[in-house]
Amino acid sequence: MNQERHRLLARQMKKNISPELFNNSEFQQFVASVNDAYKSYDTEYKQLERMFELSAKESFKELNNIRFALDQAAAVFIIDTKRIIQYVNDNFCKITCYKREEVMYHDYIKFFFTPYHEKEFFANAINTLLQGKVWKGEIKANDKHGIPY
Repeated sequence: MNQERHRLLARQMKKNISPELFNNSEFQQFVASVNDAYKSYDTEYKQLERMFELSAKESFKELNNIRFALDQAAAVFIIDTKRIIQYVNDNFCKITCYKREEVMYHDYIKFFFTPYHEKEFFANAINTLLQGKVWKGEIKANDKHGIPY
């Protein structure tokens, strides 16, 4: 057989095929078919791998663009199910005059519960978040110095 064998096929043949079977012409045709299938699989696998790599890069780039746009336009904060702040963006810090380390890992109520909104306003926001949805709205509160924003 003058065709170079796929490395996995060659390894399996070396371990499992007797010399008598190996010299059989029908077996050689079968080996050639299997060899071609291995090589075709490798080619297709590499193409898919490349497509996924490009797709992941594009998705990451798009996500970064969305995050950048959002950070430029809104004050963003993320809380967990226990109402603890897990993330704030730069705009949040700029608008509220709080440093990131002053708000991170604290109950969000400390920073947002104000006389400007009814209790139901915050209950609705929390219920939306607990359902795994994104809550969008405006919160009127005071910044670190007591000035409304």
